[in-house]
Amino acid sequence: LRPEKSQQCMHLEGFIWDNENPIALIDNRAVRKGDIISDNVVVDIKQDRVILNDGIKYFELKLE
Repeated sequence: LRPEKSQQCMHLEGFIWDNENPIALIDNRAVRKGDIISDNVVVDIKQDRVILNDGIKYFELKLE
């Protein structure tokens, strides 16, 4: 399963990295795995991207 590139209007701003509980900063909000932001579930947080699911497909946000 390969996530699509994001076509969403969300912006990944950075990370607060912890191997056990990483946090992603998306649209001025801190989110963890399992959180919901803009009707999308945070599926996973990697060191360089966040994988989300909109209920139909997976997509990812990367730092720009």
